[in-house]
Amino acid sequence: MGDSWPKIFLPFALAFIAGIFFASFGAELIGIELLLVMVSVSLLLVGFLQPLAARKIFILSGFLIASLALGVARYNLDIEVKESWLDKKIDQKVTITGIVTAEPDERDKETRLLVSPSGEDKKILVITTRYPIFRYGDQLKLTGKLQQPKNFSTAGGPTFDYLTYLAKDDIYYEVYLPKIFLLSRGKGFWLTEQTLVVKKLFLDSLSRTLPEPESSYLAGLLLGAKRGLGKAIQTDFQRAGLSHVLVLSGYNITVVAGSVARVLSFLPLLWSGFLSILVILLFGVAAGGGATVWRASAMAIIAIYAKLSGRLYNISTALLLTASLLLWLNPRLLFFDLSFQLSFLATLGVVYGAKIFQSWFLKVPEWYQLKDTLCTTLGALVFVLPLILYKTGLLSTLALPANLLILPLIPTTMFFGFWTVALDLVSGHWLAPLSYLIYLLLKVELAVVHFVAGLPFSALMIPPWPFWLISFIYLIFTLVVIGLYPKAAKTP
Repeated sequence: MGDSWPKIFLPFALAFIAGIFFASFGAELIGIELLLVMVSVSLLLVGFLQPLAARKIFILSGFLIASLALGVARYNLDIEVKESWLDKKIDQKVTITGIVTAEPDERDKETRLLVSPSGEDKKILVITTRYPIFRYGDQLKLTGKLQQPKNFSTAGGPTFDYLTYLAKDDIYYEVYLPKIFLLSRGKGFWLTEQTLVVKKLFLDSLSRTLPEPESSYLAGLLLGAKRGLGKAIQTDFQRAGLSHVLVLSGYNITVVAGSVARVLSFLPLLWSGFLSILVILLFGVAAGGGATVWRASAMAIIAIYAKLSGRLYNISTALLLTASLLLWLNPRLLFFDLSFQLSFLATLGVVYGAKIFQSWFLKVPEWYQLKDTLCTTLGALVFVLPLILYKTGLLSTLALPANLLILPLIPTTMFFGFWTVALDLVSGHWLAPLSYLIYLLLKVELAVVHFVAGLPFSALMIPPWPFWLISFIYLIFTLVVIGLYPKAAKTP
């Protein structure tokens, strides 16, 4: 990506995102949307009548306002929900035929299925028992009480807008413990089905080669799967400020993309780039294809494209391009998907905050990448902390030291964990040395998590913050970055 590309793209992408942001507050903006279009057209017409020297400012303003209007229009279009016959069946017993359209979410004592009823756009969240086991692409017949999801409050924390959180994925109903009859299989997209078959082989191999909870922890690192980890251990990760390790974040995909690039480095650049993109896409499908996964995957693919085309890779432009694309596909992610928000804030923290911290910590030694780990961890934590406190009220007081202890081990753990499974699938004869090594790494990391989470002061509940306060904090962050980053970027 050339140096001129960010200057052209950034203002319009920011205006588009701003339009979605303002529309997300729920106000009726149809009149404002039309007004913005009229102002945009007027500026463009006036601009073409101006002398060449004054024309640019009018045309630029016109397109910026058009981008703002486009963001408002895209959000308003997305929230237009068609009426369904299911709306009249709330709190009634119904019989529905539908297809499982996502990988089942297997938990300790239950499985959650996302079912799309035949002929309907709205989806149903089905909570059922762990057995029998259902798969993506199964056609099911459900009989049970249809309910509407309800918001709930966490212990000591703010009310969670569960209804809107599900609605961003077109989920408007729940059915708890229905009678389920399997009608047929293989009704999903064939590539997704085959990818999930490979994923199941992968997870089954983990279960054979490692005990619990080490097996489920490694599954979380490699594929974001936490099916056997248990609520208590996941709570420990939250208290230690390490929940992002169990979610397939940009960090994990960066490790995967780097490993793929190294393995394929013997091929011609075009072939290695194409295969790397294919692996990243399949990996994203296997990991569930959430907003965080696709954000990281898209940025990795943009970086590969930049390398193939011989252009400079600008991470800020890639981040904004990815955000614009994902928000065009689903504009409700911006305001109602916490993982999407945290993912982008953490990336901004790594890009901008880490560089500022590096200029402050010049005397920190480079041993074992200590300085880089410290600065990137600090950058990410500082940028996401206000939002975490606003959304959950949970303050992990030892998140920084816990991350400094765990993160340097993650790439090695993922690398040897992958090859442990790969060798088990091919031949178990070579497995023993690797399995002992990976078990030791996982054991040490879990021990650190349990120790940190077990300390009485490791996590504190903070009273709910008002929205104006978190907005003010991020405004201050923006001003600090604008003021300090240019100078910090020049620091060696």
